[in-house]
Amino acid sequence: MGWLFPWLLFAHVLGVVLAFGPTYAFGTYAGLAAREGGPARSFNDRARTLVNRRMVMPGTLLVLVTGFLLIWSVNYPWSSPSARWLQLSIVLYLGMIAYNLTISRRRQMRIGELMARARAAAPADGPPPPPSPEVQDLIHKVRRDGKAMGVIVILILFLMVVKPQVAL
Repeated sequence: MGWLFPWLLFAHVLGVVLAFGPTYAFGTYAGLAAREGGPARSFNDRARTLVNRRMVMPGTLLVLVTGFLLIWSVNYPWSSPSARWLQLSIVLYLGMIAYNLTISRRRQMRIGELMARARAAAPADGPPPPPSPEVQDLIHKVRRDGKAMGVIVILILFLMVVKPQVAL
């Protein structure tokens, strides 16, 4: 199955680019949209949702599936002590996905609901209302989550490239 390895590795790296590349710009775009206000904020929310659905989520799944297929294709001894870097990477990745799917995603959905409700209640010809204190608190938490996940992705990238001998 060694012939399959380069193809799986390509798909794995492509998944990383799709899943995590765009997310590093989300904070910059959100800051710009917050300064611009009005339609920019609404556009940013819709664009982020679309990118998440079409790139981030499929890329995240592609990374997970191809990662396990890479291990399987070369019969990598992933459970040996010399593969602690890989074990730690898998734990970090699965933990990040679980946190994102349970806590962070719920916060993002709540922001969308509250903002949609506020837009619907605002006069049609006026600017959208500013975010409520609850929305501002949720945005702060989602930004914090995003920064933490960004650090975890960089840590996993380090582990995957350097493959340090990790003592656990």
